[in-house]
Amino acid sequence: MGLFSNNKKLCPVCGNPTPRLLATKIQDTPICKECDKKIYLPKGRTDRMTIDDFKQYIQFYEDNQALRDQFEENYSFNFGLFGGDLVLDIFHGLFRVNCDKDSLAFQADNLKAFRILEDSRVLFEGNHQELKHYDSKVPEKVKQLEPQIAQFQMQMREYEMFERLERMHEENDKDDNHYHEYHPRPSFDVASPADTFHVELTFDHPYWDNIKWDWTGVSFDSDSPSVEAFLSCYEDKTESLHTLALNLAHLMNPNVKEMTAGEKKQAAKQETGSLEEQKQSSESDTIEQLQKYKGLLDAGVITEEEFAAKKKQLLGI
Repeated sequence: MGLFSNNKKLCPVCGNPTPRLLATKIQDTPICKECDKKIYLPKGRTDRMTIDDFKQYIQFYEDNQALRDQFEENYSFNFGLFGGDLVLDIFHGLFRVNCDKDSLAFQADNLKAFRILEDSRVLFEGNHQELKHYDSKVPEKVKQLEPQIAQFQMQMREYEMFERLERMHEENDKDDNHYHEYHPRPSFDVASPADTFHVELTFDHPYWDNIKWDWTGVSFDSDSPSVEAFLSCYEDKTESLHTLALNLAHLMNPNVKEMTAGEKKQAAKQETGSLEEQKQSSESDTIEQLQKYKGLLDAGVITEEEFAAKKKQLLGI
């Protein structure tokens, strides 16, 4: 330890020796490895910290130990190799933004909102009041590629036929000078309608503002593209993301309302339409009543004064 530690430059937080090489620095001052191991902050956050700021963070981290001890993982989402993890303890209302058990444990109240997107289009978004679903255009876009896939499959059959013929010529023709006609192998290189999924969390927290993960989307097989295979993989991935959205929403609020985007507008439209129908119905009833009393007036059953009084009553004047 003595060879690699600097006993003359002590950690400003705990007083331990600091590393001679590659020491993490706060305000240009090196800190020890023990304090360095407690840093679970967004990239670049420590660059803006003073020594006093960092001491406050270390105290915050120590106080967070109670939540870390309480944490019991019951759901996790892995974003692929080197992609990171999101780990939830829904029962205790806690979560972590990686799989390291020593990392900060966040409380449900620290999660302000979240969004799940396919490329730049929102699929799910949630807060403490509601979880919204958005319709995806991906299945429609994939089906529109069927003619291109059919054309590619025809090109692939032609290529395979040429290759078989060439092999037959080579087997039957012993002439070393035989010219082998080159046929480039076709490849289906169409951009995916769902290239990358994104998960974004927005925080209400003293040290974290937001975090974003990327998750590999769905792509076509360049040799054997298939609408059915693409949509099957897409459905599996979006179902996994739906489960993630539900768990995040229930972490924030066990009684959260789940709805499809546009339901509120549709409900408001229906309510407006209902009020308009009621208004029209009321106007129709008034006309019928006036016609009835006019008939009674013409028949001499009621007087002019009585008819005028009824008319004012019905018209609200």
